[in-house]
Amino acid sequence: MPQASSTEPPFGRGQYQTLTSGLAVAEQPFAGILGQEWEFDDLYWDQGGNGPPPYRSPAKVRCRLVRNETGSAITPKQLCKIDPANAGLIPALTSAVTDQYAPADEFLPSAGVPDDGIFWVVVRGNAKVVTAATVLENIVAGDYLVASGVTSGTINVFDYTAVPTTATPFESM
Repeated sequence: MPQASSTEPPFGRGQYQTLTSGLAVAEQPFAGILGQEWEFDDLYWDQGGNGPPPYRSPAKVRCRLVRNETGSAITPKQLCKIDPANAGLIPALTSAVTDQYAPADEFLPSAGVPDDGIFWVVVRGNAKVVTAATVLENIVAGDYLVASGVTSGTINVFDYTAVPTTATPFESM
């Protein structure tokens, strides 16, 4: 994905923008930059009050600017399916391991971003996600996470015991 030409993102994490009434989609303020990515410091964007938010880690978090085309609100931490033909559009919440997906910004308001809203998804770095109701154990480092086919927009822990015994393990050359 091309990195944005401006060093400053159009708005911060935890925020979203709505389309301007009366303008065609191609004429909207963010039409030319949807799908572009910016890096943010890994901060607690929902803390800080009148001062700067505190750091969560020294890492950077890469976020992509996208538009919600699901027909309903996307809430924080839900897994968003990225349109394979347009990296700046979210046509649905993910529900298949074959989807390309990214979590919605965890700092969005609890009501989420409305349909046609412009917001951030995390494509690299620290992010919180919603787990499926079937995840009853703690997720630990090294677990493989996959999109849940049961609850759209959530993750599940990959179950190796469900892999057929006839599967051939990978062998390096």
